[in-house]
Formats: sequence, structure tokens, C-alpha cells
Amino acid sequence: MKINLKNLVKKYGSKAKILINNPLIANKNIQKAFAILSSKSGEFSLAGVSAVVITFLNLLNDSVHGLYKNISKKAVFLIAIGILYLVNPIDLIPDAIPILGFTDDIAVINLIFKNVEQELNNYTYWRSQLLGFLMKRFEDSKLHFSEFKSNILRENKNYKSHLKELENKINE
Repeated sequence: MKINLKNLVKKYGSKAKILINNPLIANKNIQKAFAILSSKSGEFSLAGVSAVVITFLNLLNDSVHGLYKNISKKAVFLIAIGILYLVNPIDLIPDAIPILGFTDDIAVINLIFKNVEQELNNYTYWRSQLLGFLMKRFEDSKLHFSEFKSNILRENKNYKSHLKELENKINE
């Protein structure tokens, strides 16, 4: 299979539609992708795609759970395809082959990135604004972080990853 969007859509398109419309399936694949990323961080870091994959995963999570809506269906669809390709161990070059096994995954991530770059930039800006908003709310609340976190999660359970990122910033 030659790596191009047409072939990727043909092979992963129907699964991507299911993933986008089913938060449980999305969560499962997002967790798998994070596990792959952490276990193969060297290969992805060398290629400079770690940050892109993390942004893909956060965006997919926020989109599927209805937190981030300012994105085209096409972009979410392409990102879902990229994540599905990443979590599939048997692709163009099987992932079991050390180092070489992820070169095709990196090529797919780069291809998807080129097609959604502006939307990724918009999302990154939105996420930074949201984290700033949550930080201000936390500072104004005068609560211990764990109590603040409980209050926010009661409002919306989908803020979980944002609160983890905020907690990391507070603890730096």
C-alpha cells in the first residue's frame, strides 16, 4: 500500500467514522496510542512527531467528547485515521521491526499533519486559552487543587486531561 490519503481513507475510513462517533472506542484507541508513544518515545522524538501525536490525541479526545467544536469533520476524520494507523501493529512496515517499524507511522502522521496544520494551530490556541481560564478560576477559588478539580469535574468530566495538564503546571 502506497502511503497517500486516498489509500488511508479506503483502508481506515469506516473505522474512523465509528471511532469519531463512539467515545468509548475513541478512549480505547487514544489510550493505546499514548502507550505506544511512551514505549517508542525515542523513535518518535527523533522524527520530531511526538508533540504532533500528543496534540492529535488531545484534539481527538476533546472533539469526540464535545469540548472542542471549532474543527471541520474532515480534520477530525483524518486525525482519527492517523491514530488508527498508529495503533495498528500490522501496517505497511510491521511495528515489531525495531526502529524501521515506525517509519511508516511517522510518514502517515506527517501526511495527516500537512492536511490539518492550520486546524491544529487553532486547537492549540484554544487549549492554551482554556488552560489559562482554568488557571484563573483555580487562583480565584482559593481552594486546594484537589477540591477545585472535583468541582470542575462535577461540571464536566471531559476536563480531566486539561486538569491534569494544569496540575502539572502548578507543580512545576
